[in-house]
Amino acid sequence: MKTILKILCFLCLGLLWSCKPIESYSSIPEIHFISLSFEDVIVHTSWGTETETMAILNFYFIDGDGDIGAKTLAQHLANDCISKIHYTWFEKISDDEYKPYVFPATGATTISVMIPWGTAMDKDGAQNKTLRGTITIALTMPRNPPDVEMQVRYFIVDRAGNESNVNRTPDFSILNLPDIIYP
Repeated sequence: MKTILKILCFLCLGLLWSCKPIESYSSIPEIHFISLSFEDVIVHTSWGTETETMAILNFYFIDGDGDIGAKTLAQHLANDCISKIHYTWFEKISDDEYKPYVFPATGATTISVMIPWGTAMDKDGAQNKTLRGTITIALTMPRNPPDVEMQVRYFIVDRAGNESNVNRTPDFSILNLPDIIYP
């Protein structure tokens, strides 16, 4: 009888210890910079192949209601979803002053892309509807950029239209690119 009582006590303690409170997060997405790296890739064009440098942004996200990205692959392929990543390259003017870089070909300053489907979004798991993980995405880089330090500012929008916090990379020289930038 004593043995059974001890076993029951240990089981009850084990059950109590294994229960942890449900985490709850805001339905407004939150993002955090992990790294920005630069990789040379071969691009095939109509006049041959050339090497082009790509900026690869890697950041962490968490969303309390898990409505990040397209719901279906078809929606993603049709670019038919408001849940996107928005990013802008900024030129450093002075210590605390920046101006958006204007892409000469389009006149655009902010670029919006679908949140990557599948492998680019590494979901760390979810409790209830909470979704968290990392997103890795290639950014369009300025061609013939000015000889100044730059930074990238970015945010995401979920399917409900909630905008995350705006995050930014550290300053870097685009003419003398490092391999990788960490916070």
